[in-house]
Amino acid sequence: MPALIEESLSVSGFLLGPTMGRTATFTNEFAGHSRALTDLTVRSSMAGRWRQSVISVIMAAMPVVIYWTAGAFGSHGEPRISIGTLVAFTTLQQRLFGPVVSLLQTGIAKQSSLALFDRVFEYLDLPVDVPEPTAPVPLVNPRGHVRFDGVDFD
Repeated sequence: MPALIEESLSVSGFLLGPTMGRTATFTNEFAGHSRALTDLTVRSSMAGRWRQSVISVIMAAMPVVIYWTAGAFGSHGEPRISIGTLVAFTTLQQRLFGPVVSLLQTGIAKQSSLALFDRVFEYLDLPVDVPEPTAPVPLVNPRGHVRFDGVDFD
């Protein structure tokens, strides 16, 4: 993307694009690369987020379930658990699940990295635009003159 921006939006690219009739080409290339980059960014930022959301909902619901269960058992007469024990148990549960959430975020970072690595390896596996000739022709008696015939910028 930076190379494309440098080529098309720099001062020289901005002046040469209309001169060579490449304005539409630059626009289409930029739009295509921009869409691909946006898709990649969204995919990498969303990788593993659903798992973190489920764990967060469970973590938020656990104290409610604990308090409701303690209240249901205590409503039939004498409470089976003291308020202090209930609060200590809920606090302990929150403290134990904190490292689990941290490990989950490490997994999310790993999934995001794998998505980016897929993109890097996809780029590295692209075919070479100009292949090396199998039998190169040696340059015999170079004269130092260059002539362009039938040159086109499209």
